[in-house]
Amino acid sequence: MKFALVDNKKKEAEKGLKGLCPICQQPVIAKCGKYKINHWAHKSLKHCDSWWENETEWHRQWKNTFPVEWQEIVAIDENSGEKHIADIKTNGDMVVEFQHSNISEEERISRENFYRNMIWIVDGTRRKRDFSHFKEAFLYNSIWLASQNDPLYVLETDFSYLPKEWLNSRVPVLFDFKGLLDKNEKEYDRDSLREPLWCLLPGGGNNIKVLCKFNRKTLVELIQGGGIIFNYDVINNTINQAIQYRNLRRRYGYY
Repeated sequence: MKFALVDNKKKEAEKGLKGLCPICQQPVIAKCGKYKINHWAHKSLKHCDSWWENETEWHRQWKNTFPVEWQEIVAIDENSGEKHIADIKTNGDMVVEFQHSNISEEERISRENFYRNMIWIVDGTRRKRDFSHFKEAFLYNSIWLASQNDPLYVLETDFSYLPKEWLNSRVPVLFDFKGLLDKNEKEYDRDSLREPLWCLLPGGGNNIKVLCKFNRKTLVELIQGGGIIFNYDVINNTINQAIQYRNLRRRYGYY
C-alpha cells in the first residue's frame, strides 16, 4: 500500500512510522528499503484485501499521474459490506485498476462485478512474448485499421495475439506495452506500437475483437475530466461497415 492512516490522515510510508490499514484498521508498518519502493505492510502475513498484490514501480508511477485524493480509495458494497481498495477512484466514481501480476478469470470477474464502472490498465511488459505476439498481428494484417477518424482497429479470428486472460473482460482493458522499459535502453526497442495504450473493448462478437488506442497524456486527461465514454452503437456500426468493405475487396482480389 502507498497510504496508511497516521493520526487519522492518509500518509505515505516513511522510515519509523506506524499506521493503520484503511480497510481492516489493523497496524501496518512502513517498509523503506534500498531495493523496493516505500510501502506499508501489515504486521501479519495475512492481507485484509483478497485482491492485494505486491506493488511495483510501474504501479506507483501510474498512480502518481492522478490526484492523491483519488489514490487507494476504500470502496464498499452497501448491501454486503464487502470492502476493497481501488487503485484510483475518480470524483465521478470511475475506478481504474492497474494490474501487473497474473490474475485468474474468477478474480477478474469478481472485480468487474464489484466496481462495475471501471477500466483496467495492464502491464504488457510482464511477459516478454506478449508484445511480440501483438506486433505479429500487425505484420500479418490480422489487426487492421477500420476507421481513420476514431481510430478503431479490428482483430479477426485469431485471438492468440492478445493475452488470453483479458479476452472476455466486460470492461475496457488498456495494455501498456511500454511500461518502464525505456529506462533500460538495452531492452527497449522503441517500437512505435509500444507508445500508445491499446484498449481492448468488451464484446465484438464471436469472430472479431475491437481495439482503439490512446495517447497516454490524453487518457489521463480524459479520466481527470470525468472518464471515458464509449458509444458502442457508433463503434459497432463503424466496424460492421469496415468488415463489409474489407470482404468486398477480398472478393475482388485486392488483398
